[in-house]
Amino acid sequence: MRSTIEELKARWETDEGKKRLQKVKAALLTDKLWKDTLLGFPGVEEIDSEPDLRGANLSRTNLINANLSGANLSGANLIGANLGGVNLRGANLSGADVRGADLIDADLLDANLSGADLSDADFQRAHLRAVDFLGANLHGADVRSANLRGADLLGANLRDADLRGANLHGADLVDADLRGANLNGAKLLDAKLHGALYDDETQWSGNADYKTAGAIHLVDPPADE
Repeated sequence: MRSTIEELKARWETDEGKKRLQKVKAALLTDKLWKDTLLGFPGVEEIDSEPDLRGANLSRTNLINANLSGANLSGANLIGANLGGVNLRGANLSGADVRGADLIDADLLDANLSGADLSDADFQRAHLRAVDFLGANLHGADVRSANLRGADLLGANLRDADLRGANLHGADLVDADLRGANLNGAKLLDAKLHGALYDDETQWSGNADYKTAGAIHLVDPPADE
């Protein structure tokens, strides 16, 4: 039986967990092998091959240009972390708290960010091709010039997100919330927009045929007098 998210987080709060996490951070910053530092740590046997950082507290941590390819960071705390240029290819960040994190130029090809809280995160120029954002919260996120080709944004919250110049070719935006989002210059060829919500504040790319694609225009009700 797999550990609960509460149990996964609690293991990092023990003396052993704190020491191991410090070793992991140090190894990541010096580009040294770090996966062996988790051998024998509670819960790691539940995962076949992925480095196990589930539930780890990495908030405000500087991990710029680190290699976290394939790592399992589900449920991890990455609030305000510096992940600029990080290799997160194929990583699992489902349910992670990534609010306000810096992911400029990060590589997240095929990563899983379903259900993650990514509000106010900075994804400028990030490689987000085929990323799973199913139900993720990207409220206020900066996604300018990012590559979201083929990304799954089904039901994602993109309210007030800055998507200027983003490549959304073939992305799934069905039922996504685009109210207040800025999509000026975004590439929306073959993007799925059925049921996506937008309002008078949403700014669309000039050639976007969002009405024919089935996007839904919501009008705010008048304020009570």
